[in-house]
Amino acid sequence: MMKKIGILALFLYSCAPTQSPSKSTPSTTPASTDTPAVASGGRTNISDQTNQSNTHTILAKALKESGFANTLKGAGPFTFFAPTDSAFYKSDEMPALTQPQEVPKLRKILAYHIVPGMWYTQNFQQMMDDKGIKRVELKTMTAQLLTVTKQDTLWIITDANGNRASIIDANLKRSNGVVHSINALLEPK
Repeated sequence: MMKKIGILALFLYSCAPTQSPSKSTPSTTPASTDTPAVASGGRTNISDQTNQSNTHTILAKALKESGFANTLKGAGPFTFFAPTDSAFYKSDEMPALTQPQEVPKLRKILAYHIVPGMWYTQNFQQMMDDKGIKRVELKTMTAQLLTVTKQDTLWIITDANGNRASIIDANLKRSNGVVHSINALLEPK
């Protein structure tokens, strides 16, 4: 009987709707789960796909060093704004982030690029159209906000300091969320 209740609870939990960004539980500490790399259906999770990307080699290393590689292998769902290698090179933070003593700062920066839930660009557009607004605010894992706006056909992400990044490759579906590749590093306050 207990086994049936446990299976039923697991089933109900897996069918529950995802939380909106405003209901997320912030955490800048990476998860330590060890989940499979490939989910059912053969799609790759966010972490492993980042490892396979030629334009995100610095990000893949940063995820591993900070422990967020395991977080982004987790069930999610996550929306991950993934800075390219050139985004890291453009940042004034880059030299410091490569130092072992800067891992706490690196964790905070990476957590700021992760939003609980799945947000495709069509979701941004639909929310803007439905509510008659010109921007969408998303709460990251650091409990700080990112602002999403649209300029012509370009999606812009603005961080808490006013720095802007453009989504250069959008809506990359993964087994545990969606990735938007961006051209600048976002920095929390």
